[in-house]
Amino acid sequence: MAPAEYEEVKEEFDSMIKVIFEGAEGDLRLEGGGILNSGIEIVVKHSKRRNQRLQMMSGGEKTLVGIALLFTLLFFGKYINEITLQRFTKEESVDFL
Repeated sequence: MAPAEYEEVKEEFDSMIKVIFEGAEGDLRLEGGGILNSGIEIVVKHSKRRNQRLQMMSGGEKTLVGIALLFTLLFFGKYINEITLQRFTKEESVDFL
């Protein structure tokens, strides 16, 4: 995943968190090295609260954050598939299949 695509995923995750938790902000932070070799830390800041890591959330909050991440990845996966399919010409896609 390129850095630009990672930023798009972060923005989409933040918008999903804002829909699920009114007034909250979501962030995906890389832990460690580059994009391919690092873990991801999930942080949510509820309105009038400090930043909260996933480990410190209640079970219900963790579930809702997981749903937000799932929807983000599903949305972004469709986006990647559309870009990939647009790059193939008709002949290349026949050869590919």
